[in-house]
Amino acid sequence: RREAEAPTTTRSGRATKRARYTLSESEEEDEAGPSGTEAVPDVRVRPKWKLRHGRARHAGGYSWLQTARPSFGQYIPQLGDRVAYVPQGHLEYLRWCQMDAGAAWAALSARPRAAEPCTVAALAYKLDEGSPNTLATLTLEFAEGPLRGQQLQLDLAHPQEGRPEFVLLWRSYADSQERRLRLGHRCKSFWADDALPEGGRWWEGTVVAQSDVSPDWPDSPWECYRVCYAETGDEVSHSAWELFRLGDRPLGPQTGPAVSPEVVQRVVRAVSAAVLEEDFAVFADAPHEHLAFEGEGGQMLFYNTFIPLPFGLQQIIDRCLAGFYRSAEAIAFDARLIASNAEAFNGAGTDISRHAQRLADGLESVARGHSEEILRPRRRAPRASAR
Repeated sequence: RREAEAPTTTRSGRATKRARYTLSESEEEDEAGPSGTEAVPDVRVRPKWKLRHGRARHAGGYSWLQTARPSFGQYIPQLGDRVAYVPQGHLEYLRWCQMDAGAAWAALSARPRAAEPCTVAALAYKLDEGSPNTLATLTLEFAEGPLRGQQLQLDLAHPQEGRPEFVLLWRSYADSQERRLRLGHRCKSFWADDALPEGGRWWEGTVVAQSDVSPDWPDSPWECYRVCYAETGDEVSHSAWELFRLGDRPLGPQTGPAVSPEVVQRVVRAVSAAVLEEDFAVFADAPHEHLAFEGEGGQMLFYNTFIPLPFGLQQIIDRCLAGFYRSAEAIAFDARLIASNAEAFNGAGTDISRHAQRLADGLESVARGHSEEILRPRRRAPRASAR
């Protein structure tokens, strides 16, 4: 929230960065409401959104998945993450999207518990049918209990104002359980505001109630606390991981294991050398949002209307230096994303897709410690001996 404003009872970016994008001038002319104010795509208002010919998506629709420095409390998925899945929040998200909540766990043998430890077993990106944003599609594998080994696929939407949060790093969830906040305890919560230098501010309050939101979910951490804010007197419902004791010094968005400095140095050194090579220079930066090519009939084809998440080697370097990555597996995944993007846009078997695959293979080898360089010396064919 803005510093001059108080937290309200809406789910307006609490513990997550408000990342609604700004429309371009041409979009403002088409999309502005009756008052001329900016209209933001929202799946609750506009159930079907279609890409327009000759128009690019705004980068704000996917930049949250490119960032190297997430705002406090914002979960950006990485392959291999150990996370907490909160099904009650998932149901609220599905209802928020006006989707069928009844089918959420149809493939599972039992209903999930109030909070389930899971691993991100697969990760992909796709264009959202309800907005010009990119969705992250996660395959979660349950790590414990009756559902152990079973998998659930779900989408994480753009962190727009009001989006319920139901997947978070397990470390964040476990830490929240250890805080054991009770009625009358003083606490604080981070509210996002892009206008502030730190991306938001902390608000202090007092726990005035603690109870289950629904009898169907006993002992659920979802929205189980009611907090009265000291500055305004407003009362707001919070999930356990959104609240901290006044003396706590939260670690920030990483809140989990990170790759070693040795891996970071090895990857940064290898990538910095690779971008100087002619075959790999084209992958140095993520394609710009206005990058376009002329198609059949003279129609302009914008790269980001075909590719859900443009990505480049500079993003990998930035993430390494910012301490973003939690595993070598996550680094390798981003390298493979560059290769899959090249193949999807240019076609399998093209020179550029072959170069991208070679780059991804080499970078994965570096990240996993099997090699020091992406480019290995090519062996020369042996000369025929004179007889």
